[in-house]
Amino acid sequence: YVGMIGSKRRVAAVLQHLGEQIKHGKLSALDTAGIEDDLFAFVLAGEMLITDYLSFVEHYCLQAAYPATMSISMHMNGLFRMMYGHPLEGRIRRVSLRFPGSLLNKLGWQRQAEARNTTTLLRSMSLARLGLLGDQHTQHRIQQLLHQIKQGKHVDPNLRGAIYSISAWQGGKEFWEYARQ
Repeated sequence: YVGMIGSKRRVAAVLQHLGEQIKHGKLSALDTAGIEDDLFAFVLAGEMLITDYLSFVEHYCLQAAYPATMSISMHMNGLFRMMYGHPLEGRIRRVSLRFPGSLLNKLGWQRQAEARNTTTLLRSMSLARLGLLGDQHTQHRIQQLLHQIKQGKHVDPNLRGAIYSISAWQGGKEFWEYARQ
């Protein structure tokens, strides 16, 4: 991407400008998704450092809206899987926890009556990411919801996939006996 717009200093200035536009809501979520998707493509092509991509997401995209949120979530998940065991895994995990955590703070755990379908999907996806990445608060709350399901109490059906995935990931004889029933 350096060859496309000039020197590294010029690239940094352009990315900072775009990032500030994203952070302050001056670009649409669709434009944000396009920019972030292009940056991720540069990472995959070896034209951008993963650390630069992570910094961009962390500094400018934590408050993004759909469809940028979906794109970032998928890309962070892919990076985490690709870099598992690599020295960058810790940083990727930290940003990967921060992004869905920020998203979940905005969406909340409970579905609102007027919520859009995309919001419902993002909530479930954020919970799954947080739980699978080891966020203890999320894992504890998921276990409480699983207990409610076992007792026959109502739990939002849109959260059940995340609940079962995290519970299976955590393992344990009790869950596997429940799952076999």
